[in-house]
Amino acid sequence: MKLKFFTLILVISCMTLLSCGNQDGKSGSGGTNSPAADVPQNVTVGAGKAYYCWVDNANLRDSPALDAKVITQIKQGDQVTTLGPVTKDTIKIVLREVEFNEPWYQVKTADGKTGWVNASVLVTNKVNAYPPKGLIVIFCDTSIEETSEDWAWFTDTVFQVAKAYSIEVIFADEKALKKPVLTGEDTTHPTLGVNLAKFVKDGGFDQGYIFYKPGKAPKFQDHDMVGPVLSAASAYFGMELSEDSIIGD
Repeated sequence: MKLKFFTLILVISCMTLLSCGNQDGKSGSGGTNSPAADVPQNVTVGAGKAYYCWVDNANLRDSPALDAKVITQIKQGDQVTTLGPVTKDTIKIVLREVEFNEPWYQVKTADGKTGWVNASVLVTNKVNAYPPKGLIVIFCDTSIEETSEDWAWFTDTVFQVAKAYSIEVIFADEKALKKPVLTGEDTTHPTLGVNLAKFVKDGGFDQGYIFYKPGKAPKFQDHDMVGPVLSAASAYFGMELSEDSIIGD
């Protein structure tokens, strides 16, 4: 009789334990404590770091995905502060013809809104939040061994005027332009890029200027006096480039 009693108690105890272990209909690693499949697993990077938006408007989203709900827009030059979490996964985004492959940062805006923004739209220095409006390549083919004093004076003047209007200027030959041109003060995060290799090869250019603005086809301007070059540049960039902008001239 005692044996039957203890056996009954043992069976009831086992049934009770099994019932408690399956209250939510799941067991083991499949329980409710496991993260949802669509929630990204993040790494933590230092919180409290200041970044600045360099595009016109960047979307702050409620989760790290391009189709996530937009909480607000971050304007160019606005500061955000990292909260710590950063996604392990990155996403490719093309901005101003430069391809970025960056993770998502969880950030807080100046007015207290929190959310996720892709790191491709952020720079660490506020100066870099305002990318160049365009690019002028002062071009001299490698076959030309010497240039005149006039060429040097004209190009220097064009250089100074263009910089005064936030237009990036570089000196290059055909060999240098076989690689994409990437501009910006922060070389690890270029804010304007263009591949001019085919344009130069097909054009067979000698000396002159290559004008480039994001969204427009590049244009070549033959070497000339400063006035005609600035006039052509003004028409291309849609702004008046004047020598009067050079301080002390």
